[in-house]
Amino acid sequence: MKKSTIKNYLLLIVASFCISATFTSCLDDDDNDSGYDIATMTTEEVNAYMAKVTGNYEGTLKYFYIKGQKTLADSIDVTFTVNSDKTIEVKNVADSLWNVYLNETNNNVQAALKKATTANTMLISMNSFAQTTDSKGSVTEQWFYAVPKNNKYEFQYTNGEYNWELCANFMTIYNEYPYQYPSMGMYNDSKRSLAIVMFFKNMTVNSTIQQLDYVSQFTLSGNKTFAIGN
Repeated sequence: MKKSTIKNYLLLIVASFCISATFTSCLDDDDNDSGYDIATMTTEEVNAYMAKVTGNYEGTLKYFYIKGQKTLADSIDVTFTVNSDKTIEVKNVADSLWNVYLNETNNNVQAALKKATTANTMLISMNSFAQTTDSKGSVTEQWFYAVPKNNKYEFQYTNGEYNWELCANFMTIYNEYPYQYPSMGMYNDSKRSLAIVMFFKNMTVNSTIQQLDYVSQFTLSGNKTFAIGN
């Protein structure tokens, strides 16, 4: 079956995709006449950006999946912290949400996860910071790649006599010819809000990959509550 992508209609993320889709070509094109320059941030610019973004947030983790012929979406409330070391700790990620990505060969763990009341912390890495500037040199957008550390979110789930090692596998870049879509995030300075989209590939149960015939999306969004140290 041909893989399909679950579409996310968040305008912020769509705008991000438009920027990122041209990122590589613009950097390679000496004759770029779009009126905008796209470049990686300097160390000083990244430090200034992190000073704004670092802090604690309250928001939601939304995830998409296919059941039968329908595309469905669900979400959980989470709190998350953006640290100065360019990591994001997403707390209260419910173990139960992952059951929708398991197939019939894992009925035991799927049934167990549906009833799970436990939760874990997801660690996301921030890297490859970039920005666009207009013809006057003013910065118009800033963004970064964001994906769980090593493209994996690993956790254990125990239910009675069973103990499962589970891993959710993500992609830094999702390729859908002729376009490339990165897992990435943007911070809205005026609203003090952060939005991230990440492309989810499949699950691994006890080292066995459970293939999906579609590519899913996770969107993390939230508003800053207060800065670390304040």
